[in-house]
Amino acid sequence: QPMNNQTATSANGLICPKCGFHNRPGAKFCKRDGQPLVQGIAVAPPQIRAQAARAPIQAKPVSRPQSIQARPASPFPARPAQPIQARTATNNANAQDPASAALRAGLQQLTNKNYLKAIEHFTQAQQQGKPSYDVLYNLGRAYRQYAQSVRDSDKKLSNENMKRATEYFEEALRQKTDALDAYFQLGMCHRDLERPSHAITAFKKALTLDPQDPAVYYQLGLAAMEQNSYREAEAYLQDGLKIKPDHPLILIALGRLYTDTKQPTSAIKRLRQATHQDPDLWEGWYELGRAHIKQKEWSFALSALERARQIIGYKVEIYHAMATCYLKINQKADAGQMVNEILQHDPHNAEALRLKKML
Repeated sequence: QPMNNQTATSANGLICPKCGFHNRPGAKFCKRDGQPLVQGIAVAPPQIRAQAARAPIQAKPVSRPQSIQARPASPFPARPAQPIQARTATNNANAQDPASAALRAGLQQLTNKNYLKAIEHFTQAQQQGKPSYDVLYNLGRAYRQYAQSVRDSDKKLSNENMKRATEYFEEALRQKTDALDAYFQLGMCHRDLERPSHAITAFKKALTLDPQDPAVYYQLGLAAMEQNSYREAEAYLQDGLKIKPDHPLILIALGRLYTDTKQPTSAIKRLRQATHQDPDLWEGWYELGRAHIKQKEWSFALSALERARQIIGYKVEIYHAMATCYLKINQKADAGQMVNEILQHDPHNAEALRLKKML
């Protein structure tokens, strides 16, 4: 899965913790993914309360016009003798072009994470003017970000919205066949829908448009790993490092790949680079802990896992790994504490129940 919750930093900008894109210095949101970019601060993923799940997920015609259209031109009486009136009317018409106004309103709602409102405004823009690349692309973004926001609370709703997002990105690409960002977003949607082969196709098209974008190599590497194509994944990730050798998310992904392919020494080397480059990414410490577990270096593993826990708090995978380490060094009381914490969050957690029998 893509890394999340924390923003990797670099000397000249912020790297998005979801997609790996290198944003300009001072950016507040990722240009590609919309993820908040807050240096050194964990950012919780946006949540929409359960009632939002009942909101319509299909774009519907809006029954009443936007208030901006009904706004009177001026509260003062017109002066008919002045010919300037005709020019003012033209300027007002341009300023209040319904499709442009709806697009601007949608972008503001998207920035504010009001995804359903954003979808409503972008749909208005689509209906009030000829469908443009900008409108279709932003509809895709709104549906995708809404899908991500409800993933933990309603998987089915999330998948339905993610599928809508792919349709809009595909339609946007029919309008503009060389749109790098639309191919990138389409690939991200396919990864979220667990379609790695479709994701690789989209990312490869993005790569032809910009062969020097490390975020594309990062995503190609993750998608290849999801297909268990480890050699291919390693090649993509190594290519990404040739462009940006200190990209912490690529280093973490490569470390995880080496751990999963039983190369723990190589994994530890890459993960130490990653944690040195950005010590605030919990995934780097967690993966370093996993690599030390493969080496049966229990105390080193516990030290790395504890760093991950201090950064992110409760994560079931961290607690599983720590409980295993404590059992290996016969500290059953500490192992039991980890297991009990997991069972408080999830009383039916199979791995925790298995570990409990070993205490």
